[in-house]
Amino acid sequence: MIFITDLGKRFGTIKKIFINEQIHESISIIGSIVHNGYRSPTNCGGVAENKKIAQIKGLAESIERRSLGINSSEESSTVQAFNLINREIEEVKVSLIRYSSVEPYVDTTGTAAHVNSNLAIFNAVSEILEKNAVFLFWYGKRGRKFKSSFKTIYTTYLEKQGYEVHFFLIEEFLPLNIVITIAISSKNSLNYKFGIGSALLLNEAILKSTSEAYLLGNYYESLYYSFLNGYSYSDDLDKFFDKKTLDYVFNLIKAPTIKQESISTKNNILNNEEFYNMLPSWIIQLLICILPQKINQKFIVVKVVSNQLYNHIPKKDYLDLNKPINRQTINLHPDQLEIIPDCPIV
Repeated sequence: MIFITDLGKRFGTIKKIFINEQIHESISIIGSIVHNGYRSPTNCGGVAENKKIAQIKGLAESIERRSLGINSSEESSTVQAFNLINREIEEVKVSLIRYSSVEPYVDTTGTAAHVNSNLAIFNAVSEILEKNAVFLFWYGKRGRKFKSSFKTIYTTYLEKQGYEVHFFLIEEFLPLNIVITIAISSKNSLNYKFGIGSALLLNEAILKSTSEAYLLGNYYESLYYSFLNGYSYSDDLDKFFDKKTLDYVFNLIKAPTIKQESISTKNNILNNEEFYNMLPSWIIQLLICILPQKINQKFIVVKVVSNQLYNHIPKKDYLDLNKPINRQTINLHPDQLEIIPDCPIV
């Protein structure tokens, strides 16, 4: 049996033990940007069944995350953005396109990097819709549980680990199929793994969602086993050992299950512009901002901002329940939010 070692600590593929493994993980560590006390993330990565694609994904994530820290404009200044909904130019505050852990909360939600500008925009829009779909799923239990007839390599891997894999389709933003994967195990150290992915084709969304469950699962397992081997404990692990959160997760998978074949999806659109026009009517802004970056000029970095959506992960402390994403859908009230555990899906 032939073994190979990691190809690098700062950039390359990692965690490959046997050369016949079909899943490739990459790591990409580029120096961070520090601005007003905020330090952009450095540890990025990707996963794919092709080594080159995995490395490109890792590099793209590094570039997009770094770009959110580059803007040196004054906090009160604005930049021009293109609104995909009404096709007009509007102004966006710089504070909405730069990291912030205080209001307005800003993270990498709605950010994407790609060599093709149209795909960069589409991926950024998909990403912000995914994070808002997670809000609807976790706090409003929106989504239909379905049994997939489509088997991915990541599903097989999770099942070999002893996990039961469950799929949920969030249909609020059709024709974009948003799939949330929950892998459950009462025997493994981490009782659950989450993934989210979206695409105009359902099987592609399943592939993206399961690949993220695989990638994030490995990340949290690494944190956990590092702790067991004497390294410091990470607060990121708390959600895996909180009883209220665990009970909530196990309750979610009890939902009735339908067959994938019974799902009717709208996948016959002609172009991305048609897709943007098919989103809910209460979304009146999808503002496209171009972010600066100097790592690789082939990549275009896009940030999408919307006043109707959450521009951040759905952490309880960050949620403004007056946002249309809440009022026009699950209409969650503060007393209801109070009793729901914080969303562990990031």
